[in-house]
Amino acid sequence: MPGWAVALSGFLIGCAAGFFVHRGRLCSFAAIEDALMGQDWRGLKTFALALAIAIMGTQLVIILGLFDPARTNYVPAQVP
Repeated sequence: MPGWAVALSGFLIGCAAGFFVHRGRLCSFAAIEDALMGQDWRGLKTFALALAIAIMGTQLVIILGLFDPARTNYVPAQVP
């Protein structure tokens, strides 16, 4: 895949994710503030559910062998 196509794909996915996060009012700070100050736990529960789905989805992709985290910059070969 050419570099421009990867960049364009990332931009479009980022725009779509930003749109849906904005429309769904998925903001971690607002969720924590509403839970602590207003006793409204719905936003924090939604944020926790989104986090759990993201973690499970990432682990599923790794287990299926579709992604190797060792090939990224985020997983060091050795921990000092």
